[in-house]
Amino acid sequence: MVEHFDLEELARPDQVAANLDVRFRRLRLARWMEMGRPPAPKGKARSGFVGTRLLPAEDREIQEAIRRSGQSKSVWMREALLRAARRAGATASR
Repeated sequence: MVEHFDLEELARPDQVAANLDVRFRRLRLARWMEMGRPPAPKGKARSGFVGTRLLPAEDREIQEAIRRSGQSKSVWMREALLRAARRAGATASR
C-alpha cells in the first residue's frame, strides 16, 4: 500500500499513470497466468473419458493389478481397455 505519494516528485507525467496502475497490473498478470499443465500438442490431446462402477471385489482386484504393474491408474486402464478392444476386433474379423 502506498503511504506517501507526491506528484511533485515525479520526473515525467507518464510515471503518474504507471505508479497508479501497479495494483491493476498485478491483477491483469494474475488473470493472464494460468495454473495447471500446459496444453498438449495439437493432435495429441486426449478427449475421451470412460467411467464405470465396480463391485468392491472387482475394485480390489483391479487396484492390486495396477499396483503390481507399477503404472499409474490411467495408463494401466488405457492399456487394458485398448488390449481388450484390439482383441475383440481381431476375433470379430475372423
